[in-house]
Amino acid sequence: MQQQPNKKRASKKVLISTLIICVIILVLAMNYTFISDAILAIGYEPTLEMQDIIDSDNLTSAGNHIAMATQPQLQESADFNEACPNSNENASILGCFGDNQIHIHNVTDDGLAGILEATFAHELLHAVWARMLPWERASLEESISQVYQSNQDLHKHMELYADDSFYDELHSVIGSQISCDDMPDNLCSHYKKYFNDQTKIVAYYTNYSDKFNELAERAKELEKQIEEYRVQIEKLQENYDKEGATLSDDINTFNARAKNGYFKTTSEFEAAHSALVSRQTALNKEYETLSDAVISANKLIEEYNANIARSNELQRAIDSKAEQPGQSGINN
Repeated sequence: MQQQPNKKRASKKVLISTLIICVIILVLAMNYTFISDAILAIGYEPTLEMQDIIDSDNLTSAGNHIAMATQPQLQESADFNEACPNSNENASILGCFGDNQIHIHNVTDDGLAGILEATFAHELLHAVWARMLPWERASLEESISQVYQSNQDLHKHMELYADDSFYDELHSVIGSQISCDDMPDNLCSHYKKYFNDQTKIVAYYTNYSDKFNELAERAKELEKQIEEYRVQIEKLQENYDKEGATLSDDINTFNARAKNGYFKTTSEFEAAHSALVSRQTALNKEYETLSDAVISANKLIEEYNANIARSNELQRAIDSKAEQPGQSGINN
């Protein structure tokens, strides 16, 4: 009877020992990642341009620690394409994270200020996700899903990605494109571990993405206005041609009558002549209205063509394979 307590105490000791071992393993695993990252960062010296991007993202010490471990590279098209092969022909890749290294396509168009900083933040969050333990990821997945369900733009974006990268990609997209005010507190707190000012990252993304959105919205407005002018010009042209033909016939009739002595008095002649002159004056005004409409329509068409040209120019700027224009910029 006295052996039972001893067995219970032994069982508790085994349980406690097991828990201690698990904690030690966990601590060692976490320290191993930290130490491993520190070793990877040794000898890495970012270029001045890359350092400017890192500094602009205002990383915390934890964020900077991971950033240095990924040895980020800002690359021109040829080197970037080799490091980040694009399997999606309908989109342009701005950056990628693979083999524990971040690669950023060097987009230099002044109209896309913020694109490098936003892309780097996106890829850094892929590196963060890769370092998280399974239960750490699981603790965020519900909040990530919540943001995804409430944002239709994310649905469209995620059509480009496989299911096995769903949370990994959304983790980066949300952290670099969605304000903390629009996400659960635990997710916001998570991103604040790596960015001193997460809203600044979102501002970088918004600054360059708005350029594409503004051009697209303006193109739609111009298309609508041009179509309205087209309908108006067709009606004005039809009416002008019809009235002009009628007036021409009436002038010919008037001239024939004048030659044939149709008008018995000077007042009859002058009245008929005056009526024709008034109609000609009115027709001239209609022509001016038609001409003004054509001029206005042509200006809109010129703006539309310039808009499309600028949109294509920006697409080429983000496309590392310039001969394959993409639909939109995405990150891997």
